[in-house]
Amino acid sequence: MDIKSTFKNTFNTLYEKVDNLYQKLPFHYFVIIIAAIIILVAALFIVSNGEIDETAPFLDVITKDTTAYEGDLVSIEVNFSDNDKVSYAEIFYKRVIDTNFTSKSIMNKTANISIPVGSGEDWEYYVLINDPSGNGPIGDPSINGSLTYDILVLEKNDDNNSSDDTGYQRSVFIEECSAESCHNCPEVAKNLHELYESGDYNFHYVTLIDEDSNANSHMQNYNVEAFPVVFVDGGYKTFLGTTSKASFENAIQSALDRETADIKLNLSAEYDETNEKIDITVKIFNDENSEYKGTLKVYLAEIVSTKYQDSDGEQYKHAFLEFAINKDITISANSEMAKTETIDSETFDPENLLVYAVIFSDESQEKYQDPDQEKYPFNAYYVDACLGVQVVEGGNLPPSISIQSPENGKIYLRGNKINLLDSFTLKQTVLFGKCTFTVQANDSNGIDRIEVFIDGVKVQNFTSDTIEYEYMNSKLFKFSHTILFKAYDTKGKEASASLDISAVTLKSKS
Repeated sequence: MDIKSTFKNTFNTLYEKVDNLYQKLPFHYFVIIIAAIIILVAALFIVSNGEIDETAPFLDVITKDTTAYEGDLVSIEVNFSDNDKVSYAEIFYKRVIDTNFTSKSIMNKTANISIPVGSGEDWEYYVLINDPSGNGPIGDPSINGSLTYDILVLEKNDDNNSSDDTGYQRSVFIEECSAESCHNCPEVAKNLHELYESGDYNFHYVTLIDEDSNANSHMQNYNVEAFPVVFVDGGYKTFLGTTSKASFENAIQSALDRETADIKLNLSAEYDETNEKIDITVKIFNDENSEYKGTLKVYLAEIVSTKYQDSDGEQYKHAFLEFAINKDITISANSEMAKTETIDSETFDPENLLVYAVIFSDESQEKYQDPDQEKYPFNAYYVDACLGVQVVEGGNLPPSISIQSPENGKIYLRGNKINLLDSFTLKQTVLFGKCTFTVQANDSNGIDRIEVFIDGVKVQNFTSDTIEYEYMNSKLFKFSHTILFKAYDTKGKEASASLDISAVTLKSKS
């Protein structure tokens, strides 16, 4: 029934009731009722015209017909949009010889179809979307599978094994161990990140921050004693202290050239926006003629840390969060295995999330964090395979925020740094008297506000991206405090910067 028919029936019913009331009620009551009906009808008319959505969503499958080898993960990419939003997006797929389709979400605009080894059959698929107003379904190439896109499946042979089929190219994996109080760490981090951003070197890296409990626990496996320390491919190369770009370049190339087990990876991390889940799938191919034993670790890391800053006040890059998977594995000769894990996207921001799948050998090597001095021994398990993905490419990253002044671990007298003591770096910033905090935040979408907290209590709110906050300890017998600045962008994403201080109240100058 359309809107006009509904309105007509409703009006006729109301007319009959009003006529009955007219015979019974005083005239002024009748006038009031008629006025109320007119207002109600007008409101319904306005609301109806404001909410009706008759625009169908747009859908285009980008991948279309494709080919794959047995054992491949075939990535299907689509593009869709709607004047409101797309509330439903599913991919339907099956072997050509099967009757029924299997479906999964493609709300992230990509989905993987796993082609089993030995299937020997081609596959087919189609995609279906809809919007909240039901202006679909819209399908490509059809809405019911009467037309499909084809996946031509090729058989493996001696010249075309699973190693090549995955399209895998081994990357070096680097773990950078840092601490917020470490004053040599920012230089090492900068050198490493600039090499990564250049794209000239095939490696992934993660930053392990000492103040984070998960990162600290993992660093115990390396018996970390000092900062900064960098482990290349599980300890194949190590660097303690300040390290130049050239040293990293040589270590990465050496790690790429070394002989490793013939292990390949395929990794996917699919964001299901509707169900607020991230599905992680790791496929491992053992192309050795013997059984392989090792450990699979799937690292989760923030592209930009929302919690930790280095001693220069800059937010850490590729900051380790936790392991999605950390399991010992055994794979038979010339075979494969798959591991899956689903994580909650409410816990992790998909637009700010990196996923690394890393295979460590089970063979131990005795190494030193400081090889030249043979100091700080640890057991190294070299990396045999590594692959990394960004969950949402080109997503909205959280804002950046940094405390420009005062500096971490320095001493200030009435807001001025005591330069004679600049060579000393303390665990806390020491303030004698008033001190002005200068804080700057940046975001591509703009900064909405910066909030100030002292020991967890909000004390002030600013609506600019650069602020100056004057602080003096008001508690005579409590000297240690934590001052935290939290920045929000216009999309609601946040990041924070904090400073631990020891503050002593001084009387104002007369």
